[in-house]
Amino acid sequence: MKNKIICGHNVEVLNQFPWSNKGDVVLDPFNGSGTTTKMAYLNYRDYIGIDCSEKYCNIAKERLKINRENYLSDNKEIIKKKIKQLSRY
Repeated sequence: MKNKIICGHNVEVLNQFPWSNKGDVVLDPFNGSGTTTKMAYLNYRDYIGIDCSEKYCNIAKERLKINRENYLSDNKEIIKKKIKQLSRY
């Protein structure tokens, strides 16, 4: 299934942002709990997350309080494996 459409929040795909480059701006107008903005941050993208719920904005802010270098080094092999699995589609 080469043309599989991925809907919703697929963290494995977001782990690499294959459609953008470092330094690009990622916009999520329905940010919710911040999965997209967190992955943008971890992959050296600038980001804008918008949500109408103050509760979810606060959750998203908390999720961004992580150390990028530690997260990436701790999860490097897992991320590579997931990307390899997704590349089959």
